[in-house]
Amino acid sequence: MDPAPSPPPAVVAQRTWAWVEVWWALGLGFCVAGITALPYLWGQTSAPYGWHYLGFVYNPDDVNVHLSWIRQAAEGATFFRNEFTSEPHTGRFFSLFMLGLGRLAALLHIGPYAVWAAARVVWAVLLVLALWAVTVPLAQRPRVRRLAVLTVVLSSGLGWLSVALGWSLDPVDLEPDRVMPEAITFLSLYLNPLFSSSMALLLGAMALGGAALRRLRWDWAVAAGLLGVLLANQHTYDVIPLALTLLAWTLDLSRRDGWPRARWGVLGVIALLCLPAVYYQYQLIQNDALYAAKANTITATPSLPTMLVSYGLILPLAAIGGWRMVRRDRWLGRLLVWWAMLQWVCIYLPTSLFPFQRKMIEGLHIPLALLAGLGLAWLARTLPRWLAARR
Repeated sequence: MDPAPSPPPAVVAQRTWAWVEVWWALGLGFCVAGITALPYLWGQTSAPYGWHYLGFVYNPDDVNVHLSWIRQAAEGATFFRNEFTSEPHTGRFFSLFMLGLGRLAALLHIGPYAVWAAARVVWAVLLVLALWAVTVPLAQRPRVRRLAVLTVVLSSGLGWLSVALGWSLDPVDLEPDRVMPEAITFLSLYLNPLFSSSMALLLGAMALGGAALRRLRWDWAVAAGLLGVLLANQHTYDVIPLALTLLAWTLDLSRRDGWPRARWGVLGVIALLCLPAVYYQYQLIQNDALYAAKANTITATPSLPTMLVSYGLILPLAAIGGWRMVRRDRWLGRLLVWWAMLQWVCIYLPTSLFPFQRKMIEGLHIPLALLAGLGLAWLARTLPRWLAARR
């Protein structure tokens, strides 16, 4: 038998370059995870004699709750109790994420904090990989893709300027009393695997759902729905911007190609798969007074000027990148524009209906920063030529 023909050199080069890109994304993920681990290591090694570093750098309240759930799961529990109240109650809270970490801790015979710290590293790498995968349909040039990923991972707002100038604002990217790690990707990678994993699930469900609706792929719809149900179990409020964006995307696509019925079926598959987790959370709020008190605590979004400062230069750069994507009719770019606009609307929905208003900011930084990276790449390419032509 004749040997199979070798692929053309161009194909070999393309595959090699693709692996180079994957290794670059992996390297960036581990690099960011290593950098964000330095304050934890410093705290561990610099504790004075007779003192013990607890392992936190911000908001130990939330992390201690998470560690209590991990410990309960390691001890065999499936539904978790609130161990920070003296009120008698039955554990009803269910979290696949915490259950998985707890079971893993029991399997490896390690403590809750060790598995939590390992999860922070793992999900930092996975989120960076997911960001890189999303940039592939957005830009042909590897340099542009890398710039977009770096913009998401490393960018922040102008909160530092607000503090330096003494403005009466509480920017969510910096102010100690109001900082919200979910608002900025780097802070999420730095502080809590629950944030970075939720953002990765939201990004995956959004991208796969958008692709399924565009190509009418039922298998991709199932994959998006499965990511959505994990997201709904973890941070149910993230399903609201996901649902609004995919609905708007369905209308956008259907307006262009004649309203095929199959597209609504694809959207229905995604929605039906997400529904059980959403319904469970609804029942939990209705039947568990302690959980209802937590869920109904009003967390209002800061004022619009505060939010504009919190994202700073990302916003005008995202506007440029979004304009470029719409003008060039890049499908994923258009989806990111819908995502950014509608999630911005979500964070100002009335607190009478959505008391968790401010929490819906989680993941907003991703579409904004991806578009900002694309806008920055375009400016870096065209601005020098424009300035040279003006001379």
